[in-house]
Amino acid sequence: MTPSRLVDGIAARDEAEVTACFAEEAKLSLLTQSELCERHETAEIAASIPSWFADSRELVLVETIVKDVEGCSHIFYRFTGVEDGEP
Repeated sequence: MTPSRLVDGIAARDEAEVTACFAEEAKLSLLTQSELCERHETAEIAASIPSWFADSRELVLVETIVKDVEGCSHIFYRFTGVEDGEP
C-alpha cells in the first residue's frame, strides 16, 4: 500500500480502492473527532473510512504525514469537507 493510494481512494470515495490498500491481516487504530477505536478486518476497515465523510459532497486534501513506526505505517491526513455549500 502506498499512503497516496489510500488517501486518493478516500478522496474519491472508492471503497474498492481503499479495500485494496489493506492486507488481509490488517489492523487499524484510528482517532477521529468522534471516536477512538480499532478495526481488525479488511472489509470493516474499508467500510468505516468512507462513512466518516458521508455528509460531505466534496473532500479537499489539506495535509498528509506518513511515518513508519515499529514496522507499521502511521498515516495522518486531513480533509476539508463541503456540506451544503459550506466548508
